[in-house]
Amino acid sequence: MAEAKLKTAARAPKTETAEAATLGAARRVLTAEQQGLEALARQLDARFVAAVQCLRRCRGRVIVSGMGKSGHIAHKIAASLPPPACPPILCIPPKRGMAIWA
Repeated sequence: MAEAKLKTAARAPKTETAEAATLGAARRVLTAEQQGLEALARQLDARFVAAVQCLRRCRGRVIVSGMGKSGHIAHKIAASLPPPACPPILCIPPKRGMAIWA
């Protein structure tokens, strides 16, 4: 029985070390993301306002396009536009202009 306790005790530091490393990595990622968002917030200017106003004035459909990672972002943008006011169309280039009515 004493041997089983020794084995358990020997494993504990590794688990604690692995947990500490995991938490440390998560904190570093969150800090980096926070810094990125703060930098992005500082860059907002009249161009952003102009883009939002342009979308608000839109009376037809908005075509959102992207491929790869930018395609995922385009999909999120299309999903966040209010359909009654500005119905989006998601266009996927490699599919020969395939359009998805979002």
